[in-house]
Amino acid sequence: MSLTTTLQVMMVVYIGLAIASTYHGIGMHVADLDGVDFVYANKLMTFGNFFALGSIAVAKSSFCVTLLRLSASTWQKWLLWTILVTANLMLWLCALFLFTACTPTARKWDPSIHGKCWSYRAQIYFALWSAGEFAVPWKSGGIRTCRRLTTGTQPTRPLPTSSSPSSRGS
Repeated sequence: MSLTTTLQVMMVVYIGLAIASTYHGIGMHVADLDGVDFVYANKLMTFGNFFALGSIAVAKSSFCVTLLRLSASTWQKWLLWTILVTANLMLWLCALFLFTACTPTARKWDPSIHGKCWSYRAQIYFALWSAGEFAVPWKSGGIRTCRRLTTGTQPTRPLPTSSSPSSRGS
């Protein structure tokens, strides 16, 4: 199965689980929910989030593989392989933490079960750190790298704007 097909299947599963969890009460005020619906909706959304994170990992992999085919120099290939490995590691860890953050696992979606969970701050901070890890390299050099890969050169001058003399009809 190709990466694109895997991505599409994972997104369809996520969308189906998100719709089902909405049907059972996700998005409603907690006071308006029945206890059974609340637990079931949270369980569906937890599994849905797993597939959403997995599909993001597959999408990033697909894009990296495309860029790897276009890259010419060794440093670009090393950079892309580093991004590919770290992106997958971070995203699959986030997906795994959905199920390992609580003992027993059912405590994640059912607060009435006695057990122990990691602090929500730890989970949120890890997710934010993993998202920020990809924003910094992209902002610092990823855009230039993509431009070089697709055009083969770095633009030396800005494109003309509508107010420049060369773009006006004389």
